[in-house]
Amino acid sequence: MTKKRQRLVLAIVFFLVSLVCALIYEGIWSANPDYFMVSRETNLYPLETLRLLLWEQGAVTASELTPRDLGDLSADAAKIIADKETLDRKRRQLEREDAKLQKELSLLSVSLERNRSKRIAAFETREMSALLPEREQVAAAISILEAQRAGKISEIGFDSRDLAISQLKVELAQIDYKIAKRRSEVAGHIIREYGQFAAPEDLHRANNLENQVSVVQKSLLEVEGRDSALRIKMSDLLEQWRAGRVSRLDFYDFLYFSLGVSTTVTFGDIVPNHSIVRTITTLQILASVVLLGMFLNTLG
Repeated sequence: MTKKRQRLVLAIVFFLVSLVCALIYEGIWSANPDYFMVSRETNLYPLETLRLLLWEQGAVTASELTPRDLGDLSADAAKIIADKETLDRKRRQLEREDAKLQKELSLLSVSLERNRSKRIAAFETREMSALLPEREQVAAAISILEAQRAGKISEIGFDSRDLAISQLKVELAQIDYKIAKRRSEVAGHIIREYGQFAAPEDLHRANNLENQVSVVQKSLLEVEGRDSALRIKMSDLLEQWRAGRVSRLDFYDFLYFSLGVSTTVTFGDIVPNHSIVRTITTLQILASVVLLGMFLNTLG
């Protein structure tokens, strides 16, 4: 192969290496713009933008004249983070208050049920007080007659006390029926009027606590809603930042950067900012130096 052809092949390989690396750099940039640092004024035309802003209404916006940089992003993100920290403090305060109210409500519920049970027991005793003593009297009379009759059966096998005992047992059965009926009525009344057996002051306090719990939980829901809005705002901010950065550069910018790396002549407007990109640029520099050395060797 003649030296002229060798030089041509080496030049083509050199350019292909730069072209392939430019494509790799553009792909990395599109995937993660943080892997490169870009000068604030790269691909900006302040005077031209200002002219369009002044004379051609709607052609550009003021943001194109003063593009957002990392400092702008940091300031906006810091404000969102500060707002979120304020919300987090308020959430923790509300959660503590909610836990305290829930505990008070739980203790009050136990106390309320205990007092209600006492009131129900007192009501049952009061309602049954007329029938129970009567039953006890009849039952006592039966016991006395049965004790007197024991071992004293007449010769004809009949005792006059048997009739009295039978009558008393009939009366006792009637009283038991009345007691059972009354118990059923009392139980029905308790079921229907269950809420009325609670102490008014306990009910009033329980209602107040439930209202407070409702207010706190509503505030917690509002805080959660605002927190979600801040998360969305932060996500939108980062997405806008990413879209703005990605749109700043295109393939031709990375071809320019790649050729600068190949010739070891760059100007600092685009700088690698990650070990992956630095590794690729290092390999590209080594390959380019070898190719340039071989190319220069063919000139001898």
